[in-house]
Amino acid sequence: MNINFKLWLTMSIMLSICSCSKYDNTDIIKFLNSDDTTQIIKGCSLLNDKKDTVFVRYLFNNIEDTRISHDAQFYGISVFEARIKTLKRISNLNPPNEISYKYDSINANFYKDWAIEKGFIHK
Repeated sequence: MNINFKLWLTMSIMLSICSCSKYDNTDIIKFLNSDDTTQIIKGCSLLNDKKDTVFVRYLFNNIEDTRISHDAQFYGISVFEARIKTLKRISNLNPPNEISYKYDSINANFYKDWAIEKGFIHK
């Protein structure tokens, strides 16, 4: 085998191993249920690549929370905004109003109705 191919193959395998998520579903649930703003937003950001509906019910926990993160990674993002954007990604539905850092009951109820209709949460 060509040395360049072996090097490429080795690097590809290493990159694949390193790029695997170091967080499992239990960690994500802990983040979403946390009282810490940064942890909640981190939990939402970990769902960026997942469209797993198992987390939908956790996204509605204290959804009206408008606290804003001051962490460098999530600076200026509110808990509400992070949760609604994650619901938008998972549902693949655009909300009626533009998403902002402020609580918007119309957007929250829009996704709540969707989640109830799909059976992810109960009334």
